[in-house]
Amino acid sequence: GSVSAAEDWAMAVLAQEERFNREMESARRRDLEQKFTLREAQLEARVATLEELLRVSNEKSLALIRLMQAREQTLQEQFQATLLQELSLQQQQLQQQPQSSVGPSPASGAPSPPAFLGLEIADRTPAS
Repeated sequence: GSVSAAEDWAMAVLAQEERFNREMESARRRDLEQKFTLREAQLEARVATLEELLRVSNEKSLALIRLMQAREQTLQEQFQATLLQELSLQQQQLQQQPQSSVGPSPASGAPSPPAFLGLEIADRTPAS
């Protein structure tokens, strides 16, 4: 009976080894799946972060563009207001000049317009 006992023992060892190998294989597979899931989650988080950064920088760019446009419009309005102010000042000065008693002024009575009147004053529409 020692032969059959040895065979039983050998079979038990082989069965145990087989079970051990199966468990190791399934543990390795689970480990790989976990690593894959973790990697996927990391990639998704990175994509979400990049999308958020892009959205924020787009919003900042748009805000900056709006700010610059508003500033440009303000400067344009200030420029036009200054031009109109200078124009009315020059007109006042022309009206306040005493008319010479020696007949009409050289330019047949019409004072010559100031030089800067060639600039566009009428265009008040801001650039869109």
